[in-house]
Amino acid sequence: MSVDYRSLLDTTIGAEPPTSLDVDELMAASRRRLNRRRWAVGSVAAAALGVTLAVAVAVAGPGRPVLGPTTPTPPATLATPKPTLAGSAPSEDPQAAKARLAAAMRTVVLDAVPGARLGGEFDVRHHDFDATLTADGTWYAPAYLFQGQQVIDARGRHGVITVSVMRRLLIDECPLATPESSGYTCEQSTGPNGELVAVERHTGAGNMRQNAVKVDRADGSAVWVVSRNYVDLTSTSPVTGADLPLTVAQLTAIALDSRLTLYP
Repeated sequence: MSVDYRSLLDTTIGAEPPTSLDVDELMAASRRRLNRRRWAVGSVAAAALGVTLAVAVAVAGPGRPVLGPTTPTPPATLATPKPTLAGSAPSEDPQAAKARLAAAMRTVVLDAVPGARLGGEFDVRHHDFDATLTADGTWYAPAYLFQGQQVIDARGRHGVITVSVMRRLLIDECPLATPESSGYTCEQSTGPNGELVAVERHTGAGNMRQNAVKVDRADGSAVWVVSRNYVDLTSTSPVTGADLPLTVAQLTAIALDSRLTLYP
């Protein structure tokens, strides 16, 4: 079952202008580690394989929405506990948080990348929806995040940077290597305050390059910083074909910065 985050977001917050990296694509970056992991109890196949099931999300591929049921009636044998987000519900007004995080994103990025030029202010969006039960008794996972992106020029290179600050749910440990991992690597380490730091590098078709750093914090929040060699912020942006404007060290410094927080 694939999660249709676009339909869920459209229902929750209405239509948005097209962007080069929306929630579908953000979550798709972790599809390798999360695919087929979800809340499901009583699965014969899982029991036979001895699989430990965990809360997780699988997402629909770009341009291929899968509409979820509006009034699901799951079989009683598959009823499962409702997944919840880590951390506490932020008390800050979402509109105030959007303004605060837009300013923080700009400051943190420019501090971490001296000499960088941004295309403008970060356009921060707030995504918040509850878990949704599906017809087969599993759940579309909940989401609570603030996401902003902007074009950036640094080191003579051009691209797009996306910064997301969220309540943590996903399992962010690096996945095991598989034949499907061609063009993809993941390295895991521990941050200065005990954070889980996962660094993903991905090279795709047409010279698409993407690096992502995800930091999980003890307060139940997470920060994800993604750099792509996209030309602009449109949903059909071409790629530059060149290396990324930000280094992994710079992405990590941004993701670890305490100014990017849900709990000011």
